[in-house]
Amino acid sequence: MRYNFLAIVMSISFIVIILHIALNCMDISLVDSINAALPINNGQNKFIFKAWDIKYNPSNGNIYVVNTFSGNISVIDNSSNTVKATIPVGDGPQDLKYNPSNGNMYVANTRSNSVSVIDSSSNTVKATIDVGNSPKDLKYNPSNNNMYMVNGNNISVIDSSSNTVKATIPVDDGPQDKYNPSNGNTHRTNEFSDSASVITKAASNMDAIKF
Repeated sequence: MRYNFLAIVMSISFIVIILHIALNCMDISLVDSINAALPINNGQNKFIFKAWDIKYNPSNGNIYVVNTFSGNISVIDNSSNTVKATIPVGDGPQDLKYNPSNGNMYVANTRSNSVSVIDSSSNTVKATIDVGNSPKDLKYNPSNNNMYMVNGNNISVIDSSSNTVKATIPVDDGPQDKYNPSNGNTHRTNEFSDSASVITKAASNMDAIKF
């Protein structure tokens, strides 16, 4: 019995070590192309998941890096490959999307249940939008210029012109979404309830149709 317990402990320890190495390798490969000499995430260059997401901003030519654990965004000058600005956002930033209709960057703050809107010209937060619980996935809909914030069990529709929530669409748990360019609708799978939703391209009052 004692040997079985030791074997279990050793197996768990081995799995933890392998997972740590795997995550670190994933993290390094994610940002190596731009991070070799850049002090992003407060200089913690070997911290696991130091950079959660990386996006290019075509309106100013900069690269934006999400630093989840330090709660900020690093702005990298594309011409000099140096950090030109560090922008504080909400708690636990994860997903980052560029909005071509207004040139702003949108950041989903998972732990503070908000979206930060970054002005591309000044690299400052111009608006903070309260959304649902645990926002994790942002999508832009070019048919109506809205941003769709996927929360724990609903979707916040953000008006790009006013940066306010114009509708909240209830769906089932664990939604994931895709835009359909052929009809302007947004399709969402509900991960934890084995269902799907279609959000029609209507203006402010959108209905989720479950099937």
